[in-house]
Amino acid sequence: MHSPPLGPMEPRGAGDSLTAGMTACLAKGDPSETALRIGAACGALDAVRHGLGTGGATAVEILAHRVRITAFDEDG
Repeated sequence: MHSPPLGPMEPRGAGDSLTAGMTACLAKGDPSETALRIGAACGALDAVRHGLGTGGATAVEILAHRVRITAFDEDG
């Protein structure tokens, strides 16, 4: 997974936001790929804003479309 390149302002809580975004998607029954995209977008949005949880659903959706997911190479 590759999140969009953004300049971090406040990284605290970004991992929690990523986890919350993924969990919410999976609880709704969304596919794993969607959950990963939304989670990455939530974490990235949280890291570039001042104040925890200050992003909105529209911003998350926009960032989620910019997340690239690539296959994992087990050989390195």
